[in-house]
Amino acid sequence: MHYLADVARQDFAWGESDCCTFAIGWLDRVTGKDGMAARHDALRNEAACRAHLTANGGLAAVAGDFISKVYGLAQAAPAPGNVVVVRGLGEELLGIRVSDRDIAMRTSSRLMITSRATIVKEWGL
Repeated sequence: MHYLADVARQDFAWGESDCCTFAIGWLDRVTGKDGMAARHDALRNEAACRAHLTANGGLAAVAGDFISKVYGLAQAAPAPGNVVVVRGLGEELLGIRVSDRDIAMRTSSRLMITSRATIVKEWGL
């Protein structure tokens, strides 16, 4: 998956190369839509992002609303290429299902692929 290699070369930056832009960038690539242009200004730095998520029901709720409105996607059964919210590493993150078991996630330190994350929600293409 070329997308993962592209993201792995980027340094982490809130609003530019974080877990949300990782998932949005993937959805933009596979749908041809421009979710990056539609993302909320509050997602551009850590403090504003955390405040926005807290005020709006958390990552699963905010991501679900965004993915539904911008991409027209609904929750779906597990399948490679789907976008997921996972609970792991002490927080919730957006990721991409890359196989039946494995999830790719953009953390503050690196791009990682794991089979140990707990799926909270999943949206299909």
